[in-house]
Amino acid sequence: MQYLSISPKEMAASLWRNRVLTKALVQREIIGRVLNSMQWHPRSCV
Repeated sequence: MQYLSISPKEMAASLWRNRVLTKALVQREIIGRVLNSMQWHPRSCV
């Protein structure tokens, strides 16, 4: 297995480049937790 090192600068650059994806994933996680805590499920509204 190859060991890949990454500098803090490269890590920050990667996070910045992927900020839209990161934001979408965080929003999805938060919304999922909130809806789950309220015991709301999309199928129950049908």
